Amino acid sequence: MRVLHLSDRLTARGGAHRHLLGLIEPQARGHDVGLAVGAREPGVAAAIDILTQPPVGATNRAAIGGSVVVQVVDINGDPVDTAGISITAALQGGGALSGTTVVATDVSGQATFSSLTIAGHVGDRQLEFTSGALVGITSGDISLTA
Repeated sequence: MRVLHLSDRLTARGGAHRHLLGLIEPQARGHDVGLAVGAREPGVAAAIDILTQPPVGATNRAAIGGSVVVQVVDINGDPVDTAGISITAALQGGGALSGTTVVATDVSGQATFSSLTIAGHVGDRQLEFTSGALVGITSGDISLTA
């Protein structure tokens, strides 16, 4: 994920700074690019970033190895220390995701997903992490095997 922001001094209504957030995220398949734009301030939760990616391989109906850790970040990609933001993990590419799929951030703004299991046909999957108005993120491929 790449975070882009633009600042412009606007004279209307007190000359306040306006920030535009653009998070460019390659889609799971192909070369399409998603772009989200909205007014944001530095130091305020704006997006989700992945600190620890899921493993590149997983066995059908077995817990994926290791934990996936996500971080709430501001428009500059800096961590935002905010507890209690619910982050939801969802499966992209078909199949079913089980385990604890909603985790609240800790005081560091991190959420750790440690009990996820994928069930489905052999092939590549991705995990998508979302939370309300925050810009979500999709993991790298997880190759599901029998």
